[in-house]
Amino acid sequence: AVPIEDAAERAYGELDATGYGYGPAFRGLRAVWAHGTDLYAEVTLPEEAGKPDGYGLHPALLDACFHAGALRTDQPDHERHLVLPFAWNDVHLYAGAATTLRV
Repeated sequence: AVPIEDAAERAYGELDATGYGYGPAFRGLRAVWAHGTDLYAEVTLPEEAGKPDGYGLHPALLDACFHAGALRTDQPDHERHLVLPFAWNDVHLYAGAATTLRV
């Protein structure tokens, strides 16, 4: 996989331009790598979001997992939009209180 330069700045710029105004507590994307049309990302729980205590997976950290999608290259720019899941199946949490994830 190849690192995408300035990935977080680019992703949040794209998201801002499409109407998703994420504040500092929800800007957890740190790095993105591309391998063909596949994206891999590192996300970190921002200090502004608070501690992960009491959560299996902090909501701000989970949300940040989807932000790399703003850098997808498998669609033309005019058709690009943030894709969010609305249903979950067979999801398991094996450890809690994470502050950094690779997704």
